[in-house]
Amino acid sequence: MVPNVNEWVWIGLYDDRYSWKWSMEGKLFYVGSTHEFLIWANGQPDCVDAKEHCVALQGQTQMNDRPCGDSYPFLCYNASSTSYILVMESRSWSAAQSYCRTYHTDLTSIRSKEEKSNITLTLNGSGVQYVWIGLYRDPWASWSDNTTSTFTNWAPSEPNNYISVEYCVSFHLLSGKWSDGMCSSRVYFFCFTAVTKQTVVKMKLQSEADMHSTEIQQQVSQQVSSSVTNTNLTQVQTMLHVFHHLHILSSCQASCCQKD
Repeated sequence: MVPNVNEWVWIGLYDDRYSWKWSMEGKLFYVGSTHEFLIWANGQPDCVDAKEHCVALQGQTQMNDRPCGDSYPFLCYNASSTSYILVMESRSWSAAQSYCRTYHTDLTSIRSKEEKSNITLTLNGSGVQYVWIGLYRDPWASWSDNTTSTFTNWAPSEPNNYISVEYCVSFHLLSGKWSDGMCSSRVYFFCFTAVTKQTVVKMKLQSEADMHSTEIQQQVSQQVSSSVTNTNLTQVQTMLHVFHHLHILSSCQASCCQKD
């Protein structure tokens, strides 16, 4: 069955609402619903209207994803004094991050039960409803083949994460525009097959050195592997020149492969 041009079809882009980073570290890690000490508030994260990509503590202990442009008090961390500083001035997440990096170290991270306990003590009695911490994520960051997304082509008003259940992307065949949708929806889809070319290079090498020597064999192997990995096959002459300096006499043979 052939889809008509007005159909939507799946492509490989998706939004992982449980993949987050700390401002101080910038490394991706998973924060699911059963994390040991990072506890989401009920129904969170929900990424309302596809606009909630920064995290605030709600009620001092639970996390809530919020629009990064919202203004809340924020919690800085000072590495030199290993202390937490609550700033009661309301700012956006990025403005809070800039302040903390200017006057302290960064927005605070919660990487252990001990850190969470110290943060709870710092916030105790403050009366704040929401307070920014250093947790954030990059939306629509990855394709299903684990490559990074650098291009988008959203339809007007997309993505909108309608009723907070749309985390996969479909492509409109007629317009070429993208929309977020429920990952469980059944629609046509595009597949991709990477085409690779394998080239085999055979070399006959001769050397005055004892080619039965394990040390010499390792040297030759490393030279071949390094040359093929770091150069294009059009530069094979350069690779051969390296082995010319081994003072060729006795022979051995090596094979190597490279994928373009």
